[in-house]
Amino acid sequence: RMPTLISGSTGVNKIQDGTITNADINASAGIDDSKLTGVFVEGSNSNGRYIKFADGTLMQWCRFAKTGLSFNDIGGNWFRTANFTNTFPIAFYDTNVSSFFTSSRHYVASLSNNGGTISTTTYGWLIKTVVSGSSYDVEISALFIGRWKA
Repeated sequence: RMPTLISGSTGVNKIQDGTITNADINASAGIDDSKLTGVFVEGSNSNGRYIKFADGTLMQWCRFAKTGLSFNDIGGNWFRTANFTNTFPIAFYDTNVSSFFTSSRHYVASLSNNGGTISTTTYGWLIKTVVSGSSYDVEISALFIGRWKA
């Protein structure tokens, strides 16, 4: 006989409406989350890839291209794009998130510096360069590290 991991109407409802969590499953099976180590779950969607670690660490990778970009002079021989906003593959627990950007050619991608650039579900970013002009195509890769649980 298979053990029952989720019992009662509350567990069934959570499964049906998609709100069941790994903590629900572990608690019903008598597993102490604090004793888990290693990769807890990994996945991907149209916004990127993610790995949740058992200790609560969450790593997310996002890769995308921007085409036909124009750069505005911001002084000091630097030029920048307008701000962009993207959605994380899954939500972070809070906004204490580290970010690392790489970009093609001679561009620097970074979080926007106009405040409120990371929420638990989205991030604002821009591209800077020492080359002025328009109609540039850029590929961006970004890594974000934060927490999925306290």
